[in-house]
Amino acid sequence: MPQISETQCPFCDGKIRIEKTPNYIEAAKSDYKKIKLQAKDLQKAYDELLAEKDILESSIESLLAKKQSAEELVANKLTPKANQLKEKIAEYKKTLEYQNEISFLKKLVEQKTSDIIDTESLGESENKFKVKDYFDYSFVSEFGKWIKLFLEDCKYPNLTSLIFDKATMDIVLNGKKKSANGKGYNAYLNSAVAIVLSRYMQKHAHYAPGLILLDSPILSLKEIDTQKPSQSMRNGLFENIASTSEGIQTIVIENEIPEIDYSNVNLIHFTKNANTGRYGFLIDVMD
Repeated sequence: MPQISETQCPFCDGKIRIEKTPNYIEAAKSDYKKIKLQAKDLQKAYDELLAEKDILESSIESLLAKKQSAEELVANKLTPKANQLKEKIAEYKKTLEYQNEISFLKKLVEQKTSDIIDTESLGESENKFKVKDYFDYSFVSEFGKWIKLFLEDCKYPNLTSLIFDKATMDIVLNGKKKSANGKGYNAYLNSAVAIVLSRYMQKHAHYAPGLILLDSPILSLKEIDTQKPSQSMRNGLFENIASTSEGIQTIVIENEIPEIDYSNVNLIHFTKNANTGRYGFLIDVMD
């Protein structure tokens, strides 16, 4: 409660009533000290929050830089590679489809050709001696497969099917007779059939000759207007002869031979020159 006292006015000598209020200064000073301490705590917390904010902003900038780098990597490298892989996968699927179709067509061609051979065999007269009757289907089928594998090893191009035709006793390539090729190819294919026959006889025949002589299997490849096999076919033929003729004496007479490894071959060079190589086929006989 406020204290009330009276005094006289120095001018009019009247009574003045004076109310004395409680002194709040000390209380205010105490509250000020508390508020000041709280302000310091708030400032410290504010400074800490600012420091944490700076750290978080720096971390955000670093993460944004990494994000941009990752996006550039995806856009510039990974996406193009992914597109390339998708294209390769699509091409691979197409290749598999083509291979399946080729395999199916090969089997179909072989089956149809086999049916033709069987039909032609039924139409032959039974009263005549036919040597072809001694070559059964197993020989025709197996011999054809042997020749096909031989030509594939010699890098014969675009070979999808091959059978040995019992009616003509000759091969049929890709559904066409051998005669449909040029002279150079015919000479090449004749040599292939002869080589495979010698190897087939070496394995199955009771009296295999063990000898084969080839006369100019690739010479006619130089003729004008002749369908010429590639150099890889020429090399493949001679490489096969040089490496796969064990047990069979194979003699090849050729004017110009491919440049391959002849380390396992007895190579004789006929020069018709008494001072170089061998003069001719008969020793010491000269023109």
